[in-house]
Amino acid sequence: MDRIDLPLIAGDPSLAEVFGRMASTGVHAVIVAAPGREPVLVTNLDVDEGIEQGLDRVDQISSFPLHVVNAEVEDWQAVLDEAGSSYGIDVAGWRGGDDAEDKGDDGDVVASPTLAPRDLDAMVTIVTRHETLAHDIRSSGEVCRCRNLHRAPKGRPCPICSTRVRCA
Repeated sequence: MDRIDLPLIAGDPSLAEVFGRMASTGVHAVIVAAPGREPVLVTNLDVDEGIEQGLDRVDQISSFPLHVVNAEVEDWQAVLDEAGSSYGIDVAGWRGGDDAEDKGDDGDVVASPTLAPRDLDAMVTIVTRHETLAHDIRSSGEVCRCRNLHRAPKGRPCPICSTRVRCA
């Protein structure tokens, strides 16, 4: 088992917003919790590929759904076994209304439309059955883009529009 803390973005963000959040927090992935859907893991490479394809929103790219557990648990192995999942999110740091937890068709706990981060800097913990997910996120290469989302080299202004380059 391994854990990795990642930023949480609630709603239906644009790829530019997701890239900006990754760049500002210095990580290579975020969790996106869109209303009425399971939270998904979105990596810098997913966003980069989506931008290159001319896509605008997170729901237009391939992403990785995550099983949600509503509080810290003692035995993550048992929780993940029961859910038939390799990854889970500890949502103890989230808030929601009375319907903040819903059962999906397969019995997994999924996010509800009222599930939202407490603040703009919310972080969530992903618990993994195998260490490969956390390792892959931590060791993935940087993607660098300027404010206008052109791919650009790190450490100097964009050669296309001369704006500042950020990396995630």
